[in-house]
Amino acid sequence: MKLYLVRHATQNDEDPEKRLTEKGLEEAKKMATYLAETIEGLKIIYHSEKPRAVQTAQEIAKALNVKMTLKEGIKPMDDVRPIASWIDTLTEDTMIVGHMPFLSRLSSLLLNGNEEADHLFFSTAGTICLERKSDNTWYELWMTDPSII
Repeated sequence: MKLYLVRHATQNDEDPEKRLTEKGLEEAKKMATYLAETIEGLKIIYHSEKPRAVQTAQEIAKALNVKMTLKEGIKPMDDVRPIASWIDTLTEDTMIVGHMPFLSRLSSLLLNGNEEADHLFFSTAGTICLERKSDNTWYELWMTDPSII
């Protein structure tokens, strides 16, 4: 099973809702195009309730022609352990569009069992692909961001 973790694109900090800026929309579209050319078999994208994550997920869902749905518990400061437990039950490739530091802590927990390691930095619209092996261990397959696509 592959797990794609995507940080929302650049937000407008002056907007109370922190929706995407024009740059952010361009980042999201660029990442969406890349993902449409790179991945197969994804059926659903989970996203947080925050507008910046919804907008980023919309661009990716449109490019991949997949559905998207709200997932509680993936806001920036949420506890990653319940989501990690939920991920353990999944069998199909899954994408989560969320926030820092949540995504870094989640990937650290999956990769090395310690969410406090927090060693991965996700740029805006940055994406990491993890794969769960048959022994239930996770490995990083690749990580990218719009600036290198």
